[in-house]
Amino acid sequence: MATMSSRVSAVIFFVLALVSGRALANGVAGALPPDLAGLWGTEIAYGMPLAGELVVDGRSGRWLASIAGVQGELHLEGDDLRGELPGNGGGVRARLGRGGRALRGFWIQPPGKTLAQAYATPIGFQSSEPRVWRGTVEPLADRISLYLTIERAADGTLAAWFRNPDFNFDARNRYRVEHDAGTLALVDVRQPGRRIRGWLDADNGHLMLDYQGVGVFDLSRRGRDEAIGFHATTPADAARTPPLRRDDGWPVARPDDAGLDAARIEALVARLARSETPDARAPAVHGLLLARNGRLVVEQYFHGYSADRPHDTRSAGKSLTPLLLGAARARDPTLDLDGPIAAEFPDLPAPADGDPRRARVTIAQALSMASGWACDDNDDGSPGNEDVMQRQRAERDWYRYTLALPFARDPGASDAVYCSAGIHLAGGVAARRAKLSLPDLFQRALAGPLGIKRYHWNLAPTGDGYAAGGVRLRPRDLLKVGQLMLDDGTWRGRRVLPSDWVRTVLAPRTRFEPDHEYGLGWHLRTVQTPSGPLRTYSAEGNGGQLLIVAPSLDLVLLITAGNYGDFGTWSRFLKILPEEIVPAIVK
Repeated sequence: MATMSSRVSAVIFFVLALVSGRALANGVAGALPPDLAGLWGTEIAYGMPLAGELVVDGRSGRWLASIAGVQGELHLEGDDLRGELPGNGGGVRARLGRGGRALRGFWIQPPGKTLAQAYATPIGFQSSEPRVWRGTVEPLADRISLYLTIERAADGTLAAWFRNPDFNFDARNRYRVEHDAGTLALVDVRQPGRRIRGWLDADNGHLMLDYQGVGVFDLSRRGRDEAIGFHATTPADAARTPPLRRDDGWPVARPDDAGLDAARIEALVARLARSETPDARAPAVHGLLLARNGRLVVEQYFHGYSADRPHDTRSAGKSLTPLLLGAARARDPTLDLDGPIAAEFPDLPAPADGDPRRARVTIAQALSMASGWACDDNDDGSPGNEDVMQRQRAERDWYRYTLALPFARDPGASDAVYCSAGIHLAGGVAARRAKLSLPDLFQRALAGPLGIKRYHWNLAPTGDGYAAGGVRLRPRDLLKVGQLMLDDGTWRGRRVLPSDWVRTVLAPRTRFEPDHEYGLGWHLRTVQTPSGPLRTYSAEGNGGQLLIVAPSLDLVLLITAGNYGDFGTWSRFLKILPEEIVPAIVK
């Protein structure tokens, strides 16, 4: 499940280094203090993304968009309004409705320093007078935090490691600290030739690091309550409270009201709050949410995350794509999952190799990791590997790129091979059949009915919504998707998806392991618990994004986490349900 992991890490690798701290001339002289041991940190917010009230004004005959003192012109084609604001500050994609009396659309946020892709964020427009609409733009924060722990061993030597809760950057490396008369070097233990050089700003107590020789950033000493992203909770004894009632459709209750042993649940939360061991690869759970019998009963956040902070779903976002295909089929009943997926893109020329298998790959096979393409996200050398596809610049159209992939095997095999490109292509089918952009389809088919008001949908270079993961959702909203599936396609009594489509999506089609099957974009597992085997289905993403549904227990569990690129750590979170939640159920 490599969605966006290596790509984002590569971006962060260079971005961190480009952040200028204080000038090196401001005091690098002087000896280092006798003990550098302790926690150093920095939190960085990049740029000033346009935000606030957006006004779309068509009274003069021209359509103008204004926000934060910046104005740009929108162009009307049919009912579509589109345009970019000056300075690469962002853009608007909107559509007029009801004879020009309504406007709905998205703010397009360009790629940033840590944000590798553009994002579409919904705007709730309100008309203040004829041909004038106002809406609020809440862009995705382009930020990062980085912490450096320096420890003194019994023999007096210093060791160091980084912790980055946002992207898990550089978490695998340990460093030996060498220092002499105002300078130091972090020497990679595994690659001694790799060094990060630094200086001490003795006057201000800042540690300046020249990261990889391409730039300088600074860190300052941090006390226990001055490193919110590093520590699981701030302060250490932060009180834990039951879920709050919010205007988002979730009824709330306490664990014991839902048949759960409150003491066991509290013990689990307390353990997660104590997970900040002196280890660069320690578990880093950002959020734990649990719904039982249709009510939210557990909601806890860690490492600076909160209910209002949209979280990167990574590959868990893949599981939205088959749901959007169901919505597209409702608009166009001729959509056939067993139809050839290449036929859905008649405008894209067929590759010259003439391989007959290309015409046999079905939409369902692309969704169930059985396309047969040379597309393996777990193989860095695979031409269809997600990171390979997204890093290459020869073909900006990722639909065309995928359809031109060579074949590694025949389509339709029972063994799944993890392929993000195929899921993205299936998302393109949904958008084309619905005659809507993927974010717009999500808004109409799922976000609107589920009361999801804020999200950020990542975009491919062509501006198409990326369907293979990475949409940013607030945790309580992502939990709704699990409840929607558990309730057979309904949310709070309202039909959102046809029940037969939910069953189609969750029917086993391929398998990764004997107890790990795959449906259409959803993982299907039989897990062993103290009470016996338990059947679950889940949306899963790199780093520990786990939306797990246990129908027989009337339960939905959501874990969000930051152990990106560290499967050995985050895969252990799959044990939380069978080993800690199930034993807490009061019989």
